Amino acid sequence: MRASARHHGRLDGKRDEANARASRGSLDTAAARALARVDIDYEVGDVVGVGGSGVVYRATRRLDGAEVALKITCFDSDEAQRRWTREVGSLGRVSHRNVASLHDFAVLEQAVSAYVATQFVRGPTLEAWLNAKGGRSRSEGTRVVMQVLAGLAAVHDAGIAHRDVKSTNVVLETRATGDSVAVLVDFGIAHSYASDLTPWSRLTHPGSFIGTADYVSPERIQGASGDARADIWSVGILLHRVLYGHMPFRARTPSLTLVRAVAEPLVAPWRTTEGVEPTELALFEIVQKALEKRPESRFQHAAKMAEALERVSRSFPPLSPIIGWAPVHEEDTKPTS
Repeated sequence: MRASARHHGRLDGKRDEANARASRGSLDTAAARALARVDIDYEVGDVVGVGGSGVVYRATRRLDGAEVALKITCFDSDEAQRRWTREVGSLGRVSHRNVASLHDFAVLEQAVSAYVATQFVRGPTLEAWLNAKGGRSRSEGTRVVMQVLAGLAAVHDAGIAHRDVKSTNVVLETRATGDSVAVLVDFGIAHSYASDLTPWSRLTHPGSFIGTADYVSPERIQGASGDARADIWSVGILLHRVLYGHMPFRARTPSLTLVRAVAEPLVAPWRTTEGVEPTELALFEIVQKALEKRPESRFQHAAKMAEALERVSRSFPPLSPIIGWAPVHEEDTKPTS
């Protein structure tokens, strides 16, 4: 009996693997057709990003030579396409210096594929910047998070949830004035097929969420679609990463990371508050509120979290560097065992 069960288990595993290969093949075919159609208006260059909701290319618009980030998205249903069209249209109403601007979008093949062209932002991602700066970047990094919140506030006011806020979706652009500006990019706005990515990158299954394990809120892990408050959770993770140098709920595997995010409390970075600077205590309180398990207990709008950080930042001394800072790679292909 046990041998028979093992045999059937192997057959089921092979069947699942074959179905996954077939799905990826369908997606690859749809994406190839989409690229052929979009080539009429855009000269498509290198891949600059891959995610659960599509592939992003660097491209040039043939009409005027504008450089854009061109995202090809493949759908798994009519409803997914309708939601994508609705939300991309809403994104077109957002004009903010901390949000990549929308150039153009169109459905390429009904219920199959579409593209969206947004501002191509030159500069390092926040993740690359943090890893280069190390623990010395806490004060600057906190101000970057404030800029991210300013952009998110504009997005939330338009009725949109980003759904994939993380340090690799924030690009630091140097403007003509010499200022470095944080720009929020790559809106994960379509529920679609997942690409075959690394274990830490994204977890997507039919009927579940698209998102990055370290940043996904508890309610989305438990099956809710999530709203602006799910983005607040993600910014809380981002702020924790900036201030303390690590992901608060990361475990040996992405699945265990999700379990910890739902079930385990946030651990303070100190054993006792005795001798801790008031600014540090105030910052941790903001992180705590952003990372409340229940959405209704968090900041209810990005602007409110930004206001809280602004109040604390007025009394910022240079925050002490983190001793023993080590880079944290979001898309680590070898989780520790």
